[in-house]
Amino acid sequence: MNTEKNTGGSKLKILVSALFTLALTGCAAPYSEFYRDSTGGVGVVNNPRFVPYNGDPVVQRGGVPLEDLVRMRENGFDKIGESSFNAGKVNENGAVVQAKKVNAAVVLLYSRYTNTVSGAMPMVTPTTSTSNTYVNGNSYGRPFSGVAQTTTYGTQTTYVPYSVDRSDHLAVYYSKTKPPRLGIYVDEIKGEMRREIGTNKGVMISAVVKDSPAFYSDIFKGDILTAINQSPIYSAQQFMDIARAQTGEKISMELLREGKIITKNVALK
Repeated sequence: MNTEKNTGGSKLKILVSALFTLALTGCAAPYSEFYRDSTGGVGVVNNPRFVPYNGDPVVQRGGVPLEDLVRMRENGFDKIGESSFNAGKVNENGAVVQAKKVNAAVVLLYSRYTNTVSGAMPMVTPTTSTSNTYVNGNSYGRPFSGVAQTTTYGTQTTYVPYSVDRSDHLAVYYSKTKPPRLGIYVDEIKGEMRREIGTNKGVMISAVVKDSPAFYSDIFKGDILTAINQSPIYSAQQFMDIARAQTGEKISMELLREGKIITKNVALK
């Protein structure tokens, strides 16, 4: 009898724990609900930068997101979007589903424990109780006896303890890029570094794509691009505009490397 009660209580705890975990997750498909596009709404299929991908995405564990971004860019991939949210345990197959939806070739997954949520959840269950009323008497000289049953319906509240670990979840989606014209990614230079290098000109080269014109011209990550065809570069947008206008031509790139100015002549594709 006691064994049956314990088994029922265990099942109840498991059910409550599962329901509460789902509630903490926030939704059935968080990778889809919390997806943020990085392509400006263009996507992959109609984007001149990317190669559409329709196969099963490669799923890998990420390390440090910014370092992974550089590594992926160097290998000819770029970020097309990400999903980030805080929740309990989640089904990571949702990241694969979202990757296929956005035509991603690779998805990197990250998870970092943040806190544990504990408490007690009320569970209301129905109850019934039955009482018997025994009747004895005599009718027309004949004795009789009987029993009448009365059933009462109600509810009872049981408080079931729970403990759910929560984590920050991140999925970053990448797609293969088409062969680059130049093959570098650049970032704006922060004010303190501008003071160190002694000029407001330049953008920092943050990644060099392998097998690109820049790669074969021995341009390195960390170089500071200060001018193209002797025209000073002051912003990442200015660099992109000039590089786009020089497609198919040979350009002269002025670089600051370890305090020295060097010049590289690169033929754009």
